[in-house]
Amino acid sequence: LTRQLQVLGLSGHQMVDHCVSTLCAGLEAMGVQLKSLDLSSTELGHWSKSGPFRVSKFLATQAKLKTLDLSFNYFMHEALLSLGQVLVATNCVEEIRLAHNPGAGERSNDTTFLRAVG
Repeated sequence: LTRQLQVLGLSGHQMVDHCVSTLCAGLEAMGVQLKSLDLSSTELGHWSKSGPFRVSKFLATQAKLKTLDLSFNYFMHEALLSLGQVLVATNCVEEIRLAHNPGAGERSNDTTFLRAVG
């Protein structure tokens, strides 16, 4: 049943880094291939930098992912660069929301990130 999970929305639920790591590891172990992931407003990266990097690592396993929302979190510049490298390598995400992350720039809109990763 879990392998059939295609849409995961956890927007607004605070996730400390060990929760993110456990979630990603569990989804990977079950072979889940998401089409949509919404982790907006989950405070990723607020307590440490490991959460955003763990999400990037997880996304590298998601070959079917089409939509991704990581807006309103605490992705710093390095985490956004890591995310960009993963997204370029997987080349599957069609829609991404990254607004209101400190590393995205002063105006913090999605086009800032897109310009950075090409």
